[in-house]
Order: sequence, then C-alpha cells, then structure tokens
Amino acid sequence: MVEFEEIKDEHYAGIAEPEENEGPDGDWSDDESSDDEADDETSIATETFSDRISALKDIIPARHRDTIVRTISQAYSYGTVATFIGGKIAYVLITSVLMLGIPYALTLEEDRMFAEQERQYQMSQEMSGVFTLFLVPYLGDSLTCACV
Repeated sequence: MVEFEEIKDEHYAGIAEPEENEGPDGDWSDDESSDDEADDETSIATETFSDRISALKDIIPARHRDTIVRTISQAYSYGTVATFIGGKIAYVLITSVLMLGIPYALTLEEDRMFAEQERQYQMSQEMSGVFTLFLVPYLGDSLTCACV
C-alpha cells in the first residue's frame, strides 16, 4: 500500500494564514497598493549607481562577461605598454634635440653673424672706394699721398 507524506517547503513555511490584503481565494487585492508603491519609490530613491550596475550583471551571461573583462583587460595592458614605449621614444627624441639641435642652432647663428660682418666689411670697403673716387678729382694728389 502507498503512504502519502506531506513535505513542507521551507519557502512557504512562514505563510500560514491569509493576510488582510488577500482576498478569499488567496489573490492579492489592490485596496492597500499605495503602501507598496511608497516602498518601491523609497527603494528606488536609495538605490545607488553601483547597485544598478551590479544588477546588470545578472542580465549579461557569464561567458559574455568573461569575454568583456578579458577584452578590457587586454586593451588596458596594450595601452600601458604603448604609453611606456611612447614615453621612452619621447625621452630619446627630446634628449637628442637638446644634445644635438641646440649646439647646431647656435653654430648656425654664429655663422650667420660672421657672414653679416663680412658683408658689412665689404660694403664699407666699397663705400670707401666710392668715396675716394669722388674725392680724388677735388683734392687731387694730396689724398693719395696721405694714404701711401
């Protein structure tokens, strides 16, 4: 013969009798729904941004979450390596410019100054030659004798 034994579920163990909100057939009535709405509004008001993000964790499957985390981690590591290498390259370039470029620029400027002085000297020689050409007819031999 078969015996029936009632197995009580732990989830429903606390519910023994219908509450005052329940109707005669066990369904909830909407008479006291304003309290539930007030509780929902206060829970939404106290919910933080991190609580909302952690709730999204349940929406995305674990396999996709792992893929996203690996992708972000790999992108971060590539960015770190690129920043490190870029910093080294920038250091080498800036040091090279300072060690080679500045002395070169100073030497180039010095050469320009010498060229300018030479040009001014040549112009003064030409002007003195022109000046003597104009003075010789008026002063005669006295200018040439004084120079010799």
